Amino acid sequence: MSSQEGPTPSYERLLCIYNYFQKEVLQHVPEAWINVEATKIGYEISFHKYFYRHQPLRNLEEITADKLALEKKVTS
Repeated sequence: MSSQEGPTPSYERLLCIYNYFQKEVLQHVPEAWINVEATKIGYEISFHKYFYRHQPLRNLEEITADKLALEKKVTS
């Protein structure tokens, strides 16, 4: 390929990613950086990591009381 044919699609893609980064990311996080060699289109969100909220388990007495109440409701 000669240099007169223009930029390659991968160059255009990296330029697009870099422009997006400058326009959309740096205004919110000025100290952010990007590794262009490792950049891929798309993203992955770990829903468990960001959205899961641990709820402590109920105690055994509470569970037993609920179970007995349900059994009584079903059998009556």
